[in-house]
Parts: sequence; C-alpha cells; structure tokens
Amino acid sequence: MAIITGGITSTYIRNFEREFKRAYGEKVAALQTFIDFRSGRVGEDDRFGLSGKVHAHDDILGVRTQLESKQYKTLVVPTVNREVAVPIYWQTEKKTNFDQASDNAESVADAVTRDITQAVIDAMNAGYDSVDHYWNLNTQVLSGAVLKELAGAMTQAGIPPRDRHIVASAASLMNLMDDSEFVSILTSMNKPLTDGVIDGAKWLGFTLHEIPDMEEGGMPTPSSNISRFFAFHKAAVVGFENEGSRRVEVYEDKPNKCNVHRALFDRGIGVLDTEGLFAVDVKVAA
Repeated sequence: MAIITGGITSTYIRNFEREFKRAYGEKVAALQTFIDFRSGRVGEDDRFGLSGKVHAHDDILGVRTQLESKQYKTLVVPTVNREVAVPIYWQTEKKTNFDQASDNAESVADAVTRDITQAVIDAMNAGYDSVDHYWNLNTQVLSGAVLKELAGAMTQAGIPPRDRHIVASAASLMNLMDDSEFVSILTSMNKPLTDGVIDGAKWLGFTLHEIPDMEEGGMPTPSSNISRFFAFHKAAVVGFENEGSRRVEVYEDKPNKCNVHRALFDRGIGVLDTEGLFAVDVKVAA
C-alpha cells in the first residue's frame, strides 16, 4: 500500500486524474454511448438540427422546377454543471494514500457514468410525445409480443431499423425473461443471454439495456407495480460534454481531516426527435 506522510503532491493529483480517466473510459458504456452524444463542445449550450424531408418530382421538359422548402428543427440543449466529491480521511496524521485514491477514482467514475445515464432517462421521460408515442399497457408485462408491436410501429413511422434501443428496468426485463418463446429465440442469437445476461442482447433491431435500481432515480415508476420503459432511435436523443469539462481536483479539508477528491464535468441531454421515441408503461410482476 503506497502511503506517503505529508501534503498533497502534484504526483498524487496526476495519479488520481490518470486513474479517474482510465476508470471512466472503461465504464463509458453508459447510455451516452447509445445516443447522439458529442464530446469536445464549447459554450453554455449546444445546438442540434433535425432536417426535414424533401420529395422527388417528375422532371417535365420545359417546366421550371418548383423548389421545395426543407424544414429544420433546432434544439438548444443547455449545459448542466455537475460534480462528484469523495473524501479520504486522515488517521492519526496527514497522509496521502495512493491505493485509496485509485479506489476513489473507480467510485467517482461510477458516479459520473450513473449521472449521465440518469440524465438520458430523465430527458426521455420529459421529452416523449405523450399523445401519439405513449402506450399505456399497465395490465401487461413486458414481453416479446410487446417488442414486436413496437418494432412494427417504429417501422411504420419511418424510423431506421438500425440503432434502435430499448431501455428498461431490471424488473421489467426479468418479466421479459419469463416469455419462454422470446427467450428461446433470443438465446440462439445472443451469447450474453446464454451467460445469463440480457443487457446488450439484440432482437428485432433493438439493443436491450438493463437499468438497475439506482439512488439517482432509475427508470420512471408512474405508480405501484408499474414501470415505464423507452424504445428509441439513437438519433432521437442527443447530448454533449463540454471540452475540458471532465477534470479533477484534490485538496485538503482540514476541518474534516481529509483529502477531498473531486471530479467536475459539464453535460447536456435532450430529445431532438419525438418521432423516434416511444414511452411504454407495463406491469411489473412479482
């Protein structure tokens, strides 16, 4: 165990920063990977544009082309400043503990990943079309039949078949695992499922993402025994992280007799295209 008596050194801070970046890089498979997420942005907000459709016309000799205006939707996503801070307490004297700093880097990276995951969930919950793209199936559990209906609805809406995702609570996906026909088909197609893991499994163009219970909130639960999940296309949900915003600080907190390890990051998440996002409420069976 590398313990050094004395104050915080630049070597110690660089070690914590290196460990944090390594741990965060290994954990970046949070939901930000499955949305249109941009890094290296600058400013208090970022702008995302959704271009409208244009159509083909007959080319008639001698007739001037009728120009068709292409509509754009612009979404302004504001920056949210976030931080994670954890202490390493001194014992009988002021010390810096490199091993504990590495452990804290893992904890901080976990917290950052969970925060961005929750931000994506919250943005979808606030941004879906509650009239045309909300399904209230609160008498049914999540099943293969429900996913088939969703796949058909998304295809009919013109949503590309690639880069579709399902994000659901662990409890909802456990109910899905009770659908023997679905499991039989899925097991033959996905190695993760043969290992007992449904997160990351693929079916009907969807990639399934399991969200555990989290102190940050997790998946929405509109009422007792009801859980909401989302089906979405990657391009429908957008986000960004400001350039250089992911940084660390280490400083002494003398009144509390500890070294505070702090990570700061700026991010923004929003729904750009409500056509590519469905919210579905299902029953969660015990």
